[in-house]
Amino acid sequence: VKIVANQYELNRKKLSDMENELNKLHSRSKIVSEEIDDIKKLQDQLRHHERLYHIINNELTTQRNSLRGLKGVLNKIEKRKEEIKENSKLFDEKLSSLNQLNKSYSE
Repeated sequence: VKIVANQYELNRKKLSDMENELNKLHSRSKIVSEEIDDIKKLQDQLRHHERLYHIINNELTTQRNSLRGLKGVLNKIEKRKEEIKENSKLFDEKLSSLNQLNKSYSE
């Protein structure tokens, strides 16, 4: 009877130890599960930020292309302005010479 009682106590202690170990594992499992959830949330945030990055990057590319186009237009305007200045000078010179001719014919 004493041997059986000792065996019973040993088995009860082993069972208690196993239950404690199971509780520890269960706690760790909860922690790991929470960490996995946190990682999933971070992955979702990362995907959202990547989408925003692509949207912003595309918009910046569009703006850069627009600026290049505007620079081209501005350069054409500047060239045309110079041409108009040159033509204006030539016109003034020709008008002046015509006025001189007109004066000389009038005299």
